[in-house]
Amino acid sequence: MTQTMAEFNDAFIEADNCEDWGAAYELAERASEQHPRDAHAWAMRARAHLKRGDEDASAQDVQQALKRDPQCALALATQSVLLDNNGRSREAMELLNRAIASGAPNANLLIARGWQLRQAGQLEAALNDFQQAMRLAPNDQRATTNSAALLGDLGRNHEAIALWNEAGRAAPHNGMVGYNAGTSLLQLGEYQLAIAHLDRARQLLGPTNAVQMNRALTLQYLDRHQEAIDEWLDLLKREPEWDWVLSGLGRSYHHLGDAANAKRYFTRMDTVNGDLEGTIAYGWLLFNRSTGKELLKLVEPHARKPNAPPEIVRMMGMAKRWLGQYDEAREWMEQNIAAHEDYAPSHGDLAVVLQENFQENEAALQHVQVAIALDPQSTYFRSIHDSLVKEMNAPKKSGWLKRMFGG
Repeated sequence: MTQTMAEFNDAFIEADNCEDWGAAYELAERASEQHPRDAHAWAMRARAHLKRGDEDASAQDVQQALKRDPQCALALATQSVLLDNNGRSREAMELLNRAIASGAPNANLLIARGWQLRQAGQLEAALNDFQQAMRLAPNDQRATTNSAALLGDLGRNHEAIALWNEAGRAAPHNGMVGYNAGTSLLQLGEYQLAIAHLDRARQLLGPTNAVQMNRALTLQYLDRHQEAIDEWLDLLKREPEWDWVLSGLGRSYHHLGDAANAKRYFTRMDTVNGDLEGTIAYGWLLFNRSTGKELLKLVEPHARKPNAPPEIVRMMGMAKRWLGQYDEAREWMEQNIAAHEDYAPSHGDLAVVLQENFQENEAALQHVQVAIALDPQSTYFRSIHDSLVKEMNAPKKSGWLKRMFGG
């Protein structure tokens, strides 16, 4: 059955929006067979070849399109990408500028130039091109998603959130748009909005790594930890050595109070990575709860080994402090500083112990000053410093008492 080029073009844009390059190529192949004199048919095939990774075939089809119409916008846009991919970005930009200046406004050319401008760091100019393309071709999701992403890059988060949400809702049957919208909303901290799009992406695209990963992360942020675990476990069947999955399982089990499974997956993470990354990650969860006894049990076997990571030794010192074992806490902190003198947190921790538990303010001040020098952005170290200075400059009570009673 013969289809019009308009019908082929609409179907091709839909396949492009879904990033279904097999379907896009099949459509372009039929279009070029049924409409061999139409430049746009060859340009569609050129883009499909490009997205499937065959640049030589794409370049050949670009030439076929430009023979039929030297101003074919999609062919020129594809040619600009080929130039850029081969390190000829300046030529690509010049080509696009000429094409846009000499012809009627075209979304394909504006999207291609917007991408080039974005790569060059000209974000406002890129956004202007993408937004023009949105008005010209509202059914082309490339313009919308690139506009939304740029708004986020520019710090215009409120606009980015609205546009991502709108893009996802406008394409309810497009799993890739749902994934992109959900992932971007996750990054922008809009978890309730994100999960709606990621749920749809999961339904439409099935069990795929990227979708399941970001959906599970979003569920964690929403404190829906059992659902997150279910997603992580399904993903683990395909990716048994993916440390992100193991870490996700450990965190969710920890938040549900299942210490055995939390430790199980963090320990497995150590085995996969050949280091103590999992133990350290679990240790920080316990550290943030100031749980000295549990933290000590976790880190002590590793802290007593030669060349223990500074994070492990830090946790050991703080666990001792929380248990009221101040002399041992001080020893571990001093040991950590001796082995890792540039590790700022140990200087800060020791300053607190020296101030609060040993009343050695001068020594404490020296350590917190080192910590600040190593990490000038830390508000924690600044607060320790300010507390010390305030205490050291406060009037001595004994002096006032002497004067009051004539001593």
